[in-house]
Amino acid sequence: MGFFSPDYTAYEQALGLFQRITPSVYLHRNPNEATMSPEAFEFETVGRGIGAVLLSNPANPTGQSIEGEALAEYVDIARRHEVAVIMDEFYSHYYYDGPDRSDDLEDETDWPKTVSSARYIDDVNRDPILIVNGLTKNWRTPGFRCCWVVAPAPIVEMLGSAGSFLDGGTNAPLQQLALPLMDLDFTRRDAWALQTHFKKKRDFLLAELSSLGINVKFEPTATFYIWADLSNLPPPLNDCLVFLEECVKNKIIIVPGLFFDVNPRSVRHVQQSKCIGNVRFSYGPTFENLRVGMANMKAMVDKFKRSGPLTASTYITRELSKELSRDFSEDN
Repeated sequence: MGFFSPDYTAYEQALGLFQRITPSVYLHRNPNEATMSPEAFEFETVGRGIGAVLLSNPANPTGQSIEGEALAEYVDIARRHEVAVIMDEFYSHYYYDGPDRSDDLEDETDWPKTVSSARYIDDVNRDPILIVNGLTKNWRTPGFRCCWVVAPAPIVEMLGSAGSFLDGGTNAPLQQLALPLMDLDFTRRDAWALQTHFKKKRDFLLAELSSLGINVKFEPTATFYIWADLSNLPPPLNDCLVFLEECVKNKIIIVPGLFFDVNPRSVRHVQQSKCIGNVRFSYGPTFENLRVGMANMKAMVDKFKRSGPLTASTYITRELSKELSRDFSEDN
Protein backbone atom coordinates (compact mmCIF):
# COMPACT_ATOMS: atom_id res chain seq x y z
CA MET A 1 0.00 0.00 0.00
CA GLY A 2 1.58 3.23 -1.16
CA PHE A 3 1.10 6.51 0.70
CA PHE A 4 2.51 10.02 0.70
CA SER A 5 4.24 12.05 3.38
CA PRO A 6 3.17 14.55 4.52
CA ASP A 7 -0.49 13.49 4.41
CA TYR A 8 -3.54 13.15 6.65
CA THR A 9 -2.56 12.04 10.17
CA ALA A 10 -5.19 9.26 10.50
CA TYR A 11 -3.59 7.32 7.64
CA GLU A 12 -0.75 6.33 9.97
CA GLN A 13 -3.00 4.22 12.18
CA ALA A 14 -5.03 2.85 9.26
CA LEU A 15 -1.88 1.71 7.45
CA GLY A 16 -0.16 0.32 10.54
CA LEU A 17 -3.07 -1.51 12.17
CA PHE A 18 -3.43 -4.52 9.86
CA GLN A 19 -0.46 -6.85 9.49
CA ARG A 20 -1.51 -7.93 5.98
CA ILE A 21 -0.93 -4.37 4.77
CA THR A 22 2.68 -3.53 3.93
CA PRO A 23 2.97 0.30 3.92
CA SER A 24 5.38 1.88 1.41
CA VAL A 25 6.01 5.62 1.55
CA TYR A 26 6.20 7.86 -1.52
CA LEU A 27 8.44 10.35 0.23
CA HIS A 28 8.87 13.83 -1.20
CA ARG A 29 12.48 14.88 -1.15
CA ASN A 30 11.28 18.28 0.04
CA PRO A 31 8.40 18.30 2.58
CA ASN A 32 7.20 21.55 1.03
CA GLU A 33 6.90 19.97 -2.42
CA ALA A 34 3.39 20.53 -3.74
CA THR A 35 2.47 17.31 -5.54
CA MET A 36 4.14 14.35 -7.21
CA SER A 37 4.25 14.36 -11.01
CA PRO A 38 2.46 11.52 -12.83
CA GLU A 39 5.84 10.34 -14.17
CA ALA A 40 7.31 10.06 -10.65
CA PHE A 41 4.07 8.48 -9.40
CA GLU A 42 4.22 5.78 -12.08
CA PHE A 43 7.93 5.13 -11.45
CA GLU A 44 7.36 4.74 -7.69
CA THR A 45 4.24 2.60 -8.13
CA VAL A 46 5.68 0.14 -10.62
CA GLY A 47 9.13 -0.01 -9.01
CA ARG A 48 7.76 -0.79 -5.54
CA GLY A 49 5.23 -3.37 -6.77
CA ILE A 50 2.37 -1.41 -5.23
CA GLY A 51 -1.11 -2.95 -5.10
CA ALA A 52 -2.96 0.14 -3.86
CA VAL A 53 -2.30 3.81 -3.07
CA LEU A 54 -3.99 5.99 -0.47
CA LEU A 55 -3.94 9.79 -0.80
CA SER A 56 -5.92 12.90 0.02
CA ASN A 57 -6.82 15.12 -2.94
CA PRO A 58 -7.01 18.05 -2.26
CA ALA A 59 -4.20 17.32 0.15
CA ASN A 60 -4.34 17.75 3.89
CA PRO A 61 -2.10 19.42 5.16
CA THR A 62 -0.56 21.21 2.15
CA GLY A 63 -3.72 22.57 0.52
CA GLN A 64 -2.44 21.47 -2.90
CA SER A 65 -4.33 19.52 -5.54
CA ILE A 66 -3.74 17.03 -8.33
CA GLU A 67 -6.14 18.03 -11.08
CA GLY A 68 -6.68 18.37 -14.81
CA GLU A 69 -4.32 16.42 -17.04
CA ALA A 70 -2.20 15.27 -14.08
CA LEU A 71 -5.22 13.72 -12.35
CA ALA A 72 -6.32 12.10 -15.61
CA GLU A 73 -2.84 10.53 -15.88
CA TYR A 74 -2.99 9.25 -12.29
CA VAL A 75 -6.26 7.48 -13.13
CA ASP A 76 -4.81 6.10 -16.36
CA ILE A 77 -1.70 4.82 -14.55
CA ALA A 78 -3.94 3.02 -12.05
CA ARG A 79 -5.97 1.55 -14.92
CA ARG A 80 -2.97 0.36 -16.96
CA HIS A 81 -1.06 -1.15 -14.04
CA GLU A 82 -4.14 -2.48 -12.23
CA VAL A 83 -3.32 -0.56 -9.06
CA ALA A 84 -6.16 0.54 -6.81
CA VAL A 85 -6.08 4.25 -5.90
CA ILE A 86 -8.12 5.34 -2.88
CA MET A 87 -8.93 9.03 -3.42
CA ASP A 88 -9.88 10.88 -0.23
CA GLU A 89 -11.82 13.83 -1.71
CA PHE A 90 -13.29 15.26 1.50
CA TYR A 91 -12.14 18.82 0.64
CA SER A 92 -13.18 18.81 -3.02
CA HIS A 93 -15.40 21.93 -2.69
CA TYR A 94 -12.70 24.09 -1.08
CA TYR A 95 -11.04 25.66 -4.12
CA TYR A 96 -9.88 29.26 -4.47
CA ASP A 97 -8.34 29.43 -7.95
CA GLY A 98 -11.49 28.87 -9.97
CA PRO A 99 -13.61 31.38 -11.93
CA ASP A 100 -15.16 34.36 -10.17
CA ARG A 101 -18.79 34.05 -9.24
CA SER A 102 -21.27 35.89 -11.43
CA ASP A 103 -23.75 38.33 -9.88
CA ASP A 104 -26.62 36.09 -10.92
CA LEU A 105 -26.90 33.23 -8.44
CA GLU A 106 -29.99 32.04 -10.31
CA ASP A 107 -27.81 31.05 -13.26
CA GLU A 108 -27.73 27.27 -12.83
CA THR A 109 -24.83 26.93 -15.26
CA ASP A 110 -22.58 29.08 -13.05
CA TRP A 111 -20.77 26.40 -11.03
CA PRO A 112 -17.81 26.97 -8.73
CA LYS A 113 -14.66 24.96 -9.27
CA THR A 114 -14.72 21.48 -7.76
CA VAL A 115 -12.36 18.60 -8.52
CA SER A 116 -12.96 14.84 -8.52
CA SER A 117 -11.21 11.88 -10.11
CA ALA A 118 -14.72 10.72 -11.11
CA ARG A 119 -14.37 12.91 -14.21
CA TYR A 120 -11.70 10.58 -15.61
CA ILE A 121 -13.26 7.20 -14.82
CA ASP A 122 -14.39 5.31 -17.93
CA ASP A 123 -16.21 2.42 -16.22
CA VAL A 124 -16.90 2.63 -12.48
CA ASN A 125 -17.05 -1.17 -12.23
CA ARG A 126 -13.74 -1.76 -14.01
CA ASP A 127 -11.45 1.18 -13.24
CA PRO A 128 -9.59 0.60 -9.92
CA ILE A 129 -10.46 4.00 -8.39
CA LEU A 130 -12.17 4.25 -4.98
CA ILE A 131 -13.52 7.74 -4.20
CA VAL A 132 -14.24 8.57 -0.56
CA ASN A 133 -16.26 11.69 0.32
CA GLY A 134 -18.72 12.82 2.95
CA LEU A 135 -20.67 15.53 4.71
CA THR A 136 -18.05 16.36 7.34
CA LYS A 137 -16.03 18.97 5.42
CA ASN A 138 -17.69 19.93 2.11
CA TRP A 139 -21.14 20.22 3.71
CA ARG A 140 -19.76 21.16 7.16
CA THR A 141 -21.90 18.73 9.17
CA PRO A 142 -19.31 16.72 11.14
CA GLY A 143 -21.88 15.47 13.64
CA PHE A 144 -23.68 13.44 10.97
CA ARG A 145 -20.67 11.10 10.54
CA CYS A 146 -22.00 10.28 7.09
CA CYS A 147 -19.77 9.45 4.12
CA TRP A 148 -19.89 7.44 0.92
CA VAL A 149 -17.63 5.48 -1.39
CA VAL A 150 -17.78 5.35 -5.19
CA ALA A 151 -16.06 2.17 -6.35
CA PRO A 152 -16.54 -1.07 -8.33
CA ALA A 153 -19.66 -2.94 -7.18
CA PRO A 154 -17.80 -5.83 -5.44
CA ILE A 155 -15.89 -3.31 -3.28
CA VAL A 156 -19.09 -1.45 -2.36
CA GLU A 157 -20.83 -4.71 -1.46
CA MET A 158 -17.89 -5.76 0.71
CA LEU A 159 -17.86 -2.38 2.49
CA GLY A 160 -21.60 -2.60 3.06
CA SER A 161 -21.23 -6.02 4.62
CA ALA A 162 -18.34 -4.86 6.82
CA GLY A 163 -20.27 -1.78 7.96
CA SER A 164 -23.34 -3.83 8.77
CA PHE A 165 -21.30 -6.35 10.74
CA LEU A 166 -19.20 -3.80 12.65
CA ASP A 167 -21.49 -0.89 13.52
CA GLY A 168 -24.52 -0.81 11.22
CA GLY A 169 -23.30 2.31 9.38
CA THR A 170 -24.76 5.80 9.62
CA ASN A 171 -28.21 5.77 11.24
CA ALA A 172 -31.22 6.12 8.93
CA PRO A 173 -32.65 9.42 10.37
CA LEU A 174 -29.40 11.27 9.70
CA GLN A 175 -29.24 9.83 6.19
CA GLN A 176 -32.76 11.15 5.60
CA LEU A 177 -31.78 14.59 6.94
CA ALA A 178 -28.78 14.58 4.62
CA LEU A 179 -30.80 14.12 1.44
CA PRO A 180 -31.80 17.82 1.00
CA LEU A 181 -28.08 18.71 1.20
CA MET A 182 -27.54 16.63 -1.94
CA ASP A 183 -29.83 18.88 -4.01
CA LEU A 184 -27.65 20.11 -6.88
CA ASP A 185 -28.78 23.72 -6.72
CA PHE A 186 -28.22 23.87 -2.97
CA THR A 187 -24.78 22.32 -3.41
CA ARG A 188 -23.90 24.89 -6.10
CA ARG A 189 -24.95 27.88 -3.97
CA ASP A 190 -23.37 26.46 -0.85
CA ALA A 191 -20.02 25.83 -2.57
CA TRP A 192 -19.97 29.39 -3.92
CA ALA A 193 -20.62 30.79 -0.43
CA LEU A 194 -18.00 28.49 1.09
CA GLN A 195 -15.30 29.46 -1.40
CA THR A 196 -15.99 33.19 -1.16
CA HIS A 197 -15.84 33.17 2.64
CA PHE A 198 -12.85 30.86 3.09
CA LYS A 199 -10.77 32.64 0.45
CA LYS A 200 -10.99 35.84 2.53
CA LYS A 201 -9.86 33.97 5.63
CA ARG A 202 -7.04 32.29 3.72
CA ASP A 203 -5.75 35.64 2.42
CA PHE A 204 -5.95 37.15 5.91
CA LEU A 205 -3.95 34.33 7.48
CA LEU A 206 -1.35 34.30 4.70
CA ALA A 207 -0.71 38.02 5.19
CA GLU A 208 -0.48 37.66 8.99
CA LEU A 209 1.94 34.74 8.80
CA SER A 210 4.13 36.61 6.31
CA SER A 211 4.37 39.57 8.68
CA LEU A 212 5.74 37.22 11.36
CA GLY A 213 8.37 35.78 9.04
CA ILE A 214 6.61 32.42 8.72
CA ASN A 215 7.13 31.17 5.17
CA VAL A 216 4.50 29.53 2.99
CA LYS A 217 6.18 28.10 -0.09
CA PHE A 218 2.97 27.06 -1.80
CA GLU A 219 -0.13 29.20 -1.40
CA PRO A 220 -3.01 26.80 -0.70
CA THR A 221 -5.38 26.48 -3.64
CA ALA A 222 -7.73 24.19 -1.72
CA THR A 223 -8.77 22.90 1.76
CA PHE A 224 -8.67 25.35 4.70
CA TYR A 225 -5.10 24.62 5.78
CA ILE A 226 -1.73 26.30 5.36
CA TRP A 227 1.46 24.22 5.44
CA ALA A 228 4.01 26.63 6.85
CA ASP A 229 7.78 26.68 7.33
CA LEU A 230 9.13 27.87 10.70
CA SER A 231 12.81 28.00 9.72
CA ASN A 232 13.02 31.82 9.90
CA LEU A 233 11.70 32.01 13.47
CA PRO A 234 14.12 32.41 16.39
CA PRO A 235 15.18 29.07 17.88
CA PRO A 236 13.65 27.08 19.47
CA LEU A 237 10.37 28.26 17.84
CA ASN A 238 11.65 26.80 14.56
CA ASP A 239 10.98 23.34 16.06
CA CYS A 240 7.32 22.38 15.52
CA LEU A 241 6.97 20.66 18.91
CA VAL A 242 8.35 23.66 20.79
CA PHE A 243 6.13 25.89 18.68
CA LEU A 244 3.08 23.83 19.70
CA GLU A 245 4.05 24.01 23.37
CA GLU A 246 4.31 27.79 23.26
CA CYS A 247 1.13 28.16 21.19
CA VAL A 248 -0.88 26.23 23.78
CA LYS A 249 0.43 28.55 26.50
CA ASN A 250 -0.88 31.45 24.41
CA LYS A 251 -4.30 29.88 23.72
CA ILE A 252 -3.51 29.00 20.11
CA ILE A 253 -4.02 25.60 18.52
CA ILE A 254 -1.87 24.42 15.61
CA VAL A 255 -0.82 20.95 14.48
CA PRO A 256 2.92 20.16 14.31
CA GLY A 257 4.19 19.07 10.92
CA LEU A 258 5.62 15.98 12.56
CA PHE A 259 2.09 14.59 12.97
CA PHE A 260 1.65 14.56 9.17
CA ASP A 261 4.89 12.68 8.56
CA VAL A 262 2.91 9.46 8.19
CA ASN A 263 5.01 6.76 9.82
CA PRO A 264 3.14 3.43 10.17
CA ARG A 265 4.52 1.16 12.92
CA SER A 266 7.05 3.89 13.82
CA VAL A 267 9.78 2.63 11.52
CA ARG A 268 11.50 6.05 11.47
CA HIS A 269 12.75 8.01 14.49
CA VAL A 270 11.01 11.30 15.21
CA GLN A 271 14.31 13.20 15.00
CA GLN A 272 14.75 12.01 11.41
CA SER A 273 11.55 13.65 10.24
CA LYS A 274 11.83 16.23 7.47
CA CYS A 275 8.68 17.89 8.82
CA ILE A 276 10.13 18.99 12.18
CA GLY A 277 10.26 22.60 10.94
CA ASN A 278 6.68 22.67 9.59
CA VAL A 279 3.25 23.29 11.10
CA ARG A 280 -0.29 23.22 9.78
CA PHE A 281 -2.43 26.28 10.38
CA SER A 282 -6.20 26.13 9.93
CA TYR A 283 -8.34 29.04 8.77
CA GLY A 284 -11.49 27.11 9.61
CA PRO A 285 -12.27 29.16 12.76
CA THR A 286 -14.23 32.42 12.70
CA PHE A 287 -12.55 35.66 11.66
CA GLU A 288 -12.71 36.87 15.27
CA ASN A 289 -10.83 33.81 16.53
CA LEU A 290 -8.27 34.10 13.73
CA ARG A 291 -7.56 37.73 14.66
CA VAL A 292 -7.20 36.91 18.36
CA GLY A 293 -5.00 33.91 17.60
CA MET A 294 -2.66 35.88 15.34
CA ALA A 295 -2.37 38.72 17.87
CA ASN A 296 -1.37 36.16 20.52
CA MET A 297 1.09 34.55 18.13
CA LYS A 298 2.73 37.89 17.35
CA ALA A 299 3.27 38.51 21.07
CA MET A 300 4.72 35.02 21.43
CA VAL A 301 7.18 35.45 18.55
CA ASP A 302 8.23 38.93 19.75
CA LYS A 303 8.97 37.52 23.21
CA PHE A 304 11.37 34.93 21.77
CA LYS A 305 13.03 37.50 19.53
CA ARG A 306 13.82 39.57 22.61
CA SER A 307 15.00 36.65 24.74
CA GLY A 308 17.57 35.37 22.25
CA PRO A 309 18.07 31.94 20.66
CA LEU A 310 17.88 28.62 22.52
CA THR A 311 18.40 25.08 21.35
CA ALA A 312 15.38 22.80 21.54
CA SER A 313 17.14 20.60 24.10
CA THR A 314 17.92 23.58 26.33
CA TYR A 315 14.31 24.71 26.07
CA ILE A 316 13.07 21.25 27.08
CA THR A 317 15.45 21.12 30.05
CA ARG A 318 14.28 24.56 31.18
CA GLU A 319 10.60 23.65 30.88
CA LEU A 320 11.09 20.38 32.77
CA SER A 321 12.87 22.26 35.55
CA LYS A 322 9.91 24.62 35.81
CA GLU A 323 7.50 21.69 36.04
CA LEU A 324 9.57 19.95 38.70
CA SER A 325 9.84 23.16 40.74
CA ARG A 326 6.08 23.70 40.47
CA ASP A 327 5.34 20.13 41.54
CA PHE A 328 7.76 20.41 44.48
CA SER A 329 6.11 23.65 45.63
CA GLU A 330 2.64 22.13 45.43
CA ASP A 331 3.75 19.05 47.40
CA ASN A 332 5.12 21.25 50.16
